[in-house]
Amino acid sequence: MQISHVVLSLAAMCLPPKPPVVAAAPRTLKRDVPLVKTQIGTMEVTEVCAGTMTWGSFVEKEESAHKELDTFLAAGVNFLDTAEIYPVAFNYGKTTETWIGNWLTARIADGSIKREDFYIATKCNPAGKGSPDGEPHDFSAAKLEASARASIERLQSDYIDLYYLHFPSRKGFDVFGWGSYGSPERYKAKTSDGSMADFERQVKNVKHLLDLGLIKNWGLSNENAYGVTM
Repeated sequence: MQISHVVLSLAAMCLPPKPPVVAAAPRTLKRDVPLVKTQIGTMEVTEVCAGTMTWGSFVEKEESAHKELDTFLAAGVNFLDTAEIYPVAFNYGKTTETWIGNWLTARIADGSIKREDFYIATKCNPAGKGSPDGEPHDFSAAKLEASARASIERLQSDYIDLYYLHFPSRKGFDVFGWGSYGSPERYKAKTSDGSMADFERQVKNVKHLLDLGLIKNWGLSNENAYGVTM
């Protein structure tokens, strides 16, 4: 489930340490899911995060995605997860962020939300799906910056609240579909070697985005313990 995926991924956040949980928000979702707000990095987000990865594929109409967003907003959710690669299954890339950007601009204009109180997580993937040139890469500084700027443009925002490396470049897009991260010979699409130097290079490239003010926080998605501890 997309919501669980995002919350679990935040365990890999690298900046900064997680402060104590603050008081719960007054509203709840159906089934009495409490909308507790948690401080993660610079963000004070609800534990419920809205998922978006089929907007533009199985969710065929933009207006349907906007209705889902309005429902989450009415319930008090202030945290949204997306990616440059979304939607998935088919029609890969760009559409989901574009629809979110259209909704965000409209809701800011009508006073429903303030940008600084609504948090968006998106992701860059080394397969290059949804990126400006569509080519595989190794999270180089140039590719990360190009993808971040493209996402910001589609989201009609000035920055990204949380930016993920969507899956490790040392394993590539072939990482999906297997039950474990074993059998490295099966990962044909890897674009980096997973060395210490490789990890350091990628972290410095993410810092470049922070220095430019393009992102406010960053994290890892679809990683294993080895990748997180490195």
